[in-house]
Amino acid sequence: MNSPPLCHASAWKDRPLAESSRPNRLVFVNLIRAFSMLYIVGFWHMLEYQVTLTLDNAVTYQIAILALASFVTISGYVLGVKSASAEENTIDFYKRRFWRIYPPFVVAALLYRLLTIDYGHNLVKALDLMAMFDTPAPPTLWFVSMIMVFYLAVPFLLMLRHSPVLLTDATLLLILGLIVYQHFTGLLDERIVIYLPCFVAGLYCGSTSYRGSTKAIVILLVAAAISTALMLSHRADPSLDTTISVVFALTASLLVLFLGQSLEHRLKAGPVVSFISMGSYFAYLLHRPLYSVLAHAWPFGNGIPKLFFLLCVALPLIILTAGFAQREYDALMRQLGLQMKHA
Repeated sequence: MNSPPLCHASAWKDRPLAESSRPNRLVFVNLIRAFSMLYIVGFWHMLEYQVTLTLDNAVTYQIAILALASFVTISGYVLGVKSASAEENTIDFYKRRFWRIYPPFVVAALLYRLLTIDYGHNLVKALDLMAMFDTPAPPTLWFVSMIMVFYLAVPFLLMLRHSPVLLTDATLLLILGLIVYQHFTGLLDERIVIYLPCFVAGLYCGSTSYRGSTKAIVILLVAAAISTALMLSHRADPSLDTTISVVFALTASLLVLFLGQSLEHRLKAGPVVSFISMGSYFAYLLHRPLYSVLAHAWPFGNGIPKLFFLLCVALPLIILTAGFAQREYDALMRQLGLQMKHA
């Protein structure tokens, strides 16, 4: 028996966007992916491997939330766009996402263990997709584990895409369930609460072609400004930190999405941005192992020379390795009949 489609009116297949819209949307999506990856890999996490710069502060932390939230929102958006333009049943959806994401994830986890970046128990939790529900989660790989949990909910969420009220209610119920789980266990990684609304919002905007009304954008701007001020001033009740982060992540990432949509016919990106975007997943998986090896191999201690080494040698090497690894992995998937084309 064939499995049910992902949504009633239209199901989808993982294939490129319609020819009339694909080029501009590719540029807009690629730019956001490239920004997110470069900030997290090339700045936020790179800081951990040098001691010259101490830029871990409220501003850089908030930009890190924006970078991750934008990546999550774009991930949902791309899935939503595809859901409105093609046809694929639920089992094929899970099969393609599994082969696209999970085998490289396993390889990355093995590298983490081999290089003692994290230890077996935490990595097993990530591979079992339980990292967000049984803290502590492994560094960096928590994000991939979280995204895969979101993918599990995609078929259900897409069935509600034509009713914003029902989709909002379902999202709130999911968040409520997470809060209850945290109340009784204390084991939840609350970052899943921060980024879940971003994924759902991106999925909705992509599947319904919603571009943000003037009223909605004004509300988002006000909410983003208030949440930014509260985060930077440290005057909010600490118990509200997660709530404020949710508001900031959702509103700021949606503003980035709507800005990209509004400029999509003017945006241009060369092969470098496309290459960085294509390899963004592998860059996220592999940057800690590569940083660890290269930082350990650096023989001249800490200081400005090491910082330049990380920026001018390690980071380009990570980008090149990730891009070529993604390309070769895609070629392998094509040979196996499991091709998953980039959005």
